[in-house]
Amino acid sequence: MKSKTFKSTLISSAVAIAMGLSAVQLHATEGQAGAQPNPAQQTNPGQNVPGQDNPRPTNPGQTSPGQITEPSDGRELIDDVNRGTANTQSRRANLDPIDADDFVETASAKGHAEISTARLALEDGSPALRAYANKIIEDHTAANSELKAIAARADLDVADDATLMDRARVMMLSVRSGDSFDAAFIENQIESHEDSIELFERAAMSDHPQISAFAREKISTLQEHLRMAHALRNEVTSQ
Repeated sequence: MKSKTFKSTLISSAVAIAMGLSAVQLHATEGQAGAQPNPAQQTNPGQNVPGQDNPRPTNPGQTSPGQITEPSDGRELIDDVNRGTANTQSRRANLDPIDADDFVETASAKGHAEISTARLALEDGSPALRAYANKIIEDHTAANSELKAIAARADLDVADDATLMDRARVMMLSVRSGDSFDAAFIENQIESHEDSIELFERAAMSDHPQISAFAREKISTLQEHLRMAHALRNEVTSQ
């Protein structure tokens, strides 16, 4: 037995000398060749080994917990929002202040037109329009009264009620025969409130402190009316 071991060692040494390996390298090589894998350390792909950092495998396209993904059209949506904001800012930057007298007269006439058109909706519109029409009547009646009081205190030159009503008739809703009243009313409200918002934005830039304060306060109400009109349009067109 010792003779066989001695011969094996001589053969290994000769091979090592031929390969240029040192005795230490030869010993390491023999240790590696003779080492048997520990079944307890063998793992399948994806199996966690205690004491090691085991990243969780993911399939292509799979989202790991905590990972935020952006929808494919997210960039387009952000671009649309940015373009809309830029357009609004550009439009406001190009607005000129309106004279206080002109604002009171135009805003009062538009208020009368809104009230008269909303009353038509109570008579001829569907039930879906009535809550909106009542709010328009309530808000614009209050705004017209407040604006009339401001004009009186500030001694602004404003046309009489008859003249204002004549101007209002031009702005009022006109429904052609055969057209849907609901659709015509909603489109009228969207257009008229977009115009009113621009008018009040111009008045908010006025150097008349009472007029500018009134306009700034009412812009949010007009924007609410516009949002409601858009919601009504979606509701009516989906029916």
